[in-house]
Amino acid sequence: MSKRNSQANKSAARERLRAERERQAKKDK
Repeated sequence: MSKRNSQANKSAARERLRAERERQAKKDK
């Protein structure tokens, strides 16, 4: 369970980071 949760959390965090990065890039542009 812990392993599965960790993987899901990692995936969500990665997607969130990507979205935030894209948002910042758009704002900067």
